[in-house]
Amino acid sequence: MKSRCPYCNKDLGKEIKRKIACPSCGKTIYVRHGNPVTEREKEIFDWQLYMDFLVPDINEIRNSVEKRLTERFRKQSSASDLVWGMFNHIITKLRKPDDLSLLYQNMATFLESEGKHQQADNLKRESLKASIVGFRDSSFEHIIKIRNKEDGFVCEVCKKLNGKAFTLDEGTKEPPVPVLGCQNKMCRCWADFVMKDEGESNNENTDREIVITIKREENENKSSGGFFRNLFKGKK
Repeated sequence: MKSRCPYCNKDLGKEIKRKIACPSCGKTIYVRHGNPVTEREKEIFDWQLYMDFLVPDINEIRNSVEKRLTERFRKQSSASDLVWGMFNHIITKLRKPDDLSLLYQNMATFLESEGKHQQADNLKRESLKASIVGFRDSSFEHIIKIRNKEDGFVCEVCKKLNGKAFTLDEGTKEPPVPVLGCQNKMCRCWADFVMKDEGESNNENTDREIVITIKREENENKSSGGFFRNLFKGKK
């Protein structure tokens, strides 16, 4: 019922329409889709929005992943572990580069919310790689340009790279964003895909031979399998 606390099941005598503290148990009650939910359910629901448009039935995936985690740990999983498990499950099913790129980006957002910025940056680079695969199928030849916010918060490292261009092959080998060496906590640069002729007309120094050389971590895995095994190693 919409009037009962989802924690202690106490009937509050009125429909719960917004976030409140239960007068009985003191825990915070949230509302999603008109229903009172626990903080755990609220977290799971909110992150499901980052993936449910890519799959036919997000609740079926949630139930499957939750069952597996419960059997593994013999207790209910945390919201964080469940959400990460759902991301991990979905990414093995996607095939379209654009879908993969978007999911990688959403996974990076999740990791940033947990303060795991280095892992998030790695996923953003994988997102760029997936986008490059999509642009390879285009009938036009593209280059990639690094862009930044051009405001007072851009660090000196990123400022020097603004507008630099490189080929799709170079972008696949060494994804330039997020910028390695960025002096901010999170790099805000992004990559624009530009048709080659347009890129040359807008930047006198731009052509397909320009190379952006950014050294990556020496211990970074070369295979996607190894990349994800290490990335998931920190999750239960």
